[in-house]
Parts: sequence; C-alpha cells; structure tokens
Amino acid sequence: MADIRTVKRALKRISRVRTWQLVLLLILLVLAAAALLRLNNIGMVERRDAVIAADAKGKPEDIKAALLNLQHYVAHHMNTDGNTVYLQKQFDRDSAELVKKAVETSRANPINKEVDDICRPQYSGYGQGYVECSRAEHAKRGPGKNPVATLALPDGDNYRYSYAPPLLSFDLAGWVIIAIIIIIGVIIVRTIALWCLLLMLRIKRRKRPTPPQS
Repeated sequence: MADIRTVKRALKRISRVRTWQLVLLLILLVLAAAALLRLNNIGMVERRDAVIAADAKGKPEDIKAALLNLQHYVAHHMNTDGNTVYLQKQFDRDSAELVKKAVETSRANPINKEVDDICRPQYSGYGQGYVECSRAEHAKRGPGKNPVATLALPDGDNYRYSYAPPLLSFDLAGWVIIAIIIIIGVIIVRTIALWCLLLMLRIKRRKRPTPPQS
C-alpha cells in the first residue's frame, strides 16, 4: 500500500503541469523564435546594403568599417546566411586605374595615342567601355600592340566577402531556441515518466494480495 501511495503522489506532482500548457508555451516560443530569426536576417541585409553603399561612394575607410560591422553582426547572430557581398565598384575603380597607367605609359606609340584620343573623350574613365573601344579601334588599324589587351586585371575573388554565421548564437533568438529545446525535452521526459508511473501502478495493483473470503 505504501508503494502504491508513493506512485500516486508522484503522478499527482507530475500532473500539476498539464501537457497542453507546455504545448501552448512551446507554440508561443516557436512563433517568437521565428520573428526574432527574421529580425536577425533583416539586420544582416541592412548591414550588407551598407557595404554596397560604401562601395559606391568609394571611400576605403567607409568600406572597411561597413565590412567590419557586417562581419561582427554575422558572427554574433544566427540566421544571417546569404551575407556574401561583392565590391563591384571597387573592382571597377582598381581595374580602371590599371588601364589608365597602361595607356599613359604607351602613348609614345602613335597608334596608341591616336586610339586613346578617340576613346577617352567618349567615356568618363578607363572602365569597360574604354577597353571595348580600345580593342575595336586597334582592330581597325591592323596588327599592333594594344596595351590593354594583355593587361592582367585584379583577381575578382579578392573583392568578394562572405562570413559564416553560428549555428546557435547567444542573442535573444538563440536563448529562445534554447528554451524551445528545453520545453521539448520536458514534454518528452514528462510523458515517459507518466507512462512509467502508470505502468508501475498497474503492476502493483495486480500484485496486491486478494483478501481471503469467509
């Protein structure tokens, strides 16, 4: 009888918190986690766009600061994948500078000077438009040394930045995820414990001796 009363008391303690209450709490936490993870991703997109804006302005110190800000944010927030950013404008500026130096050092050649005098007024700089114009004008003039044709441009991979976010971060979204894991564990353990106690109670009732009949 004492063992049966002990099992019943354990059942009563476990039953104080209902399973539906835990499930309701779990649903609320899942909704909160989804919203917080979405906010994390929005924060990443804002910082990635800031890098692109800094790249467009062309100030190296602003680009560096924006990249560091993006890197720090991604490192401390989960769900910030897709943060890859390519400094296209910086690549164009560096490529144009190389083209400009190659053209300026080759102007002693009459053909190169003539081509430069034709193409340079058509474009604001030494970008891809100038390169195409130079290639076309040199082709019209037959075989010759085009200073731009063999120019090695910068490696594009050096202008691509991508950061790996953590699987679990210790920000608000991360703590909510941890709470969800704990609640799921409590539900599982509670369910198993209830089944075990009910089984024990049934076994003990079967083993209880039957009072003798008069």
